[in-house]
Amino acid sequence: MARLRRSPTASRLLDLDRLERLIADWPETTAAAETARVQLQVMLQEALHVGNYIAWVEGTN
Repeated sequence: MARLRRSPTASRLLDLDRLERLIADWPETTAAAETARVQLQVMLQEALHVGNYIAWVEGTN
């Protein structure tokens, strides 16, 4: 997340505050994780994938 924050492109394209909240509020149980599955599995995973791509394009990966 720190690397993404240093990237102007990633900071502009991704909701980094929301991603950090998802990570900070990580579910403690499987049942709790299931209710947040879409955010955890889809949004977080895809955002981190895009962030890695941005870092690769910018040469910071």
